Amino acid sequence: MGPGVDDAAGLGRRHDTEHRLTATSVWVTSASPDGAPYLVPLSFDWDGGALLVATATDSPTGRNLAATQTTRSALGHMRDVAVIDGTAEVLDIDALPQLQGDRFAARAGFYPAGSATPYRWFRISPRRFQAWREENALRGRELTGVRRGEALRRLKRYSAGTCPDNSRSKQPARPGPPGPAARGGTLPPGQGVR
Repeated sequence: MGPGVDDAAGLGRRHDTEHRLTATSVWVTSASPDGAPYLVPLSFDWDGGALLVATATDSPTGRNLAATQTTRSALGHMRDVAVIDGTAEVLDIDALPQLQGDRFAARAGFYPAGSATPYRWFRISPRRFQAWREENALRGRELTGVRRGEALRRLKRYSAGTCPDNSRSKQPARPGPPGPAARGGTLPPGQGVR
């Protein structure tokens, strides 16, 4: 295993990434087929193997993810961020099992199937995780065990609350009330993803 997996900094980064996956908001980047980029914050649910997001079918993100099925997502803030390169699977809004939809609704504060605007689900399967804090942490930022499945299995145990070496793993995610962005509005000045 390479740097970022065995060393203390790598284990700290992995722990930080696992913790970030208990959040409810993720920045999702997509690009149109001709390469025009688009960035948007979305509510998500991590099921232990993929990020589940929903967005309006005709939104730039919905069109881009359906066309290219490629995304780069980010969790956290500028000086402590986890970046996930992933492949997006497109699902019709009624194709998701009820249990998964209910879990998403509990975490996100809204259920997209009940919207007057047509929505789709996108299941983002990670291909690569990166985590870093400052410039001096760039070396070793790639969590290379993810490619071989080792870190992904650990993240699955973490999301299931069975990771023995992580005291935070037994704390359930706390869904927040639906904010203006979840209701289709914009955030007031000074409020961002927490």
